Amino acid sequence: GAASGREKALNNAFEENDAMKYAAIRNILLRKGKLIEVTANYEPSLHYFGEWWKQLYGESEGKDQKGIFPAAVDLTTDLHSMGQFIQDGSRTMFETVINIEKSRTSVVIDEDPEDLDGLNYLAGKDMDFVNKSAMNGTILAHTDGNVPNLMVRVPEQNEFYLGELFYMYEFACGVSGYILGVNPAWCRKLQEEYVRITWQAGIRRYDRSIIKEIIILRIFSLTINYSLKAI
Repeated sequence: GAASGREKALNNAFEENDAMKYAAIRNILLRKGKLIEVTANYEPSLHYFGEWWKQLYGESEGKDQKGIFPAAVDLTTDLHSMGQFIQDGSRTMFETVINIEKSRTSVVIDEDPEDLDGLNYLAGKDMDFVNKSAMNGTILAHTDGNVPNLMVRVPEQNEFYLGELFYMYEFACGVSGYILGVNPAWCRKLQEEYVRITWQAGIRRYDRSIIKEIIILRIFSLTINYSLKAI
């Protein structure tokens, strides 16, 4: 799957290149004042994909007082909390929906002879139909609330498409970072955070070599930023 994602990212024309389009569109939205990206999934198994995505984009782009703040929600669970804010809060965000097109299982809803909950109109439908209806209705509500929506379509949940999805996001992260004007592969501040955290914890093992390393990291970062501006 990752090999397929690499092939598409490197060789597809822009119009058919999901990684390049994603990188370009999110930076266009940033320039229009959309400072927050919310990645939304409708499959519980994608919860930690959202956590991975936050780490990747937060660490790679959050530099030099730049970047799009990455947030993730699990829907429909978060509709009564974050969903309210997305639809009606400050208009500083856009949303990217991950749509798993084919469910791994089909759970059919049976008819209730007494129809106590008034939901017999769903009898014979499966839970994926209900889930997709919730997704489409939420997208309509959020776009009506002036939240731009992107959609990443994943044909089904398996190892191949997961690998392809990972590669698409990783490639797009690199491209997006360079469009933004930062080096997505360099995270100098993490070393400084580590030094400060361990110092607060009472560790005093830092000598001149550590201080020298921090200075070198700062100089290297300034060189990278200067080169990017020159380009």
